[in-house]
Formats: sequence, structure tokens, C-alpha cells
Amino acid sequence: MTKTNSKPKFLSLLLALAMLLSAMPVMAAEGEQIIPVDLTVEEPIFSVTVPIALPITIAEDGEIITSDTAAVINDSAGPVVITDIQTKGINGWETVAFGSIDMASAKVNTKNVSLQLIFGDKDTGTTVSTTGEDTNDFAGFIRLAKAETLPLLYDAEVPAQTTAYESAQIAEVIFTFGWDE
Repeated sequence: MTKTNSKPKFLSLLLALAMLLSAMPVMAAEGEQIIPVDLTVEEPIFSVTVPIALPITIAEDGEIITSDTAAVINDSAGPVVITDIQTKGINGWETVAFGSIDMASAKVNTKNVSLQLIFGDKDTGTTVSTTGEDTNDFAGFIRLAKAETLPLLYDAEVPAQTTAYESAQIAEVIFTFGWDE
């Protein structure tokens, strides 16, 4: 049986104990002490959900029906803003000023569409309306807090059509988002 020398183990333990004791807090001398505060920021999540379509239905009696379930949802790490909204007719359709189409006298099959978007409450929300060919009256920005769901109500005007359409794309709405800085 060999006997091991316990002296090196004891010496190592003593050195480790001395190092721990030397890390004890030291009392500051009289006067001002400066302590840096370090910040590490990982790239934040930017995620906003918008409707994939804004359906418009012209019923047999000519009534215009739109969805009441559309919304813009901010899933980002902080508040965001809508900085621009573009509206334009596509596939041979043109946008015209909202309220300018008199459904009773508009020529059948005219390819005009007018839109009115309401962000938030119908009575107090921000309203954006088409004003003419590929233009609207959006000015400024719309703010969405973190985790906010903002209802998007909308109305449309489209003259009577003799051809039945199912999910025909007649206009585009393009939203531009950014951080609320």
C-alpha cells in the first residue's frame, strides 16, 4: 500500500481559500466612485400581421358587403407605426374618390372602386379614403402599442357588374411599417 502525500492537497486548498477571501468587497475611499453600466441588446423582433385580403361582395340586390373581422396586429418587441398607406387599382380597375360613385346612376361594368379604411373604432378611429386614381388622404402615422390588435373596418363602392366574380383582385392596399422611434 502506497502512502500519498496530503501536503500538496492542503496547500492547494489553502491557496483557493486565500483567493476567495481576497475577493471580499473593499470599502470605497471618501469621494465619488464611477461604476460603468453595460447594456447588451439583441436584435428585437419586428412582426406585424395584416389581413391577406379585404374581401368585397356585391350582393344580387347591389348591396356592398365587406368583412368586419379584419385587423392589424403588432407582435413586435415594442410599439410600431404605420408610416404610409398606398391604394391602387389593379387588373384594369381604377381607384376613385370615396363617395364619388352614385350606385343608382353609375354605368354597369365600370371598373372603378373606392375604398375607405377605418383603423380602430368606427366613430373615433383614423379614417383613410381613396381620393382619386391611386391616391388617398393618409397623412401622418398610426401607432400600435406592443401586442395591440387594431380593428380594420372598411367600406367600398363598386358599380354593378354583369359578370359574376369570385375573389377577383381589383385593388391593392400597401402598408409601410416602422418602429415608433
